[in-house]
Amino acid sequence: MISLLDLVNATFETFGAWAAWMNVRQLRRDREVKGVIWQFTVVYQLWGVWNIWYYYGLQQWFSWTAGMVLFAGNTAWIITMARILRERSSKN
Repeated sequence: MISLLDLVNATFETFGAWAAWMNVRQLRRDREVKGVIWQFTVVYQLWGVWNIWYYYGLQQWFSWTAGMVLFAGNTAWIITMARILRERSSKN
């Protein structure tokens, strides 16, 4: 059965996933990590792990799917950020 609450929540998760992937795209273009407190992204990434577990337990499949895409976007951003910072430190 499709839950209205699941659909509403999944919509917010989907917007978050879109924003995360847009951040990845911009970070790859700029190749710079400026104006960002990256630790907050890590906190939201950990929250994403919880959400995936939580939505699964509630059987909210739309939210779970959108949460997975958001989790993947945050993971890609963190990995990209780490690579850029590593590249910059190896040049110095």
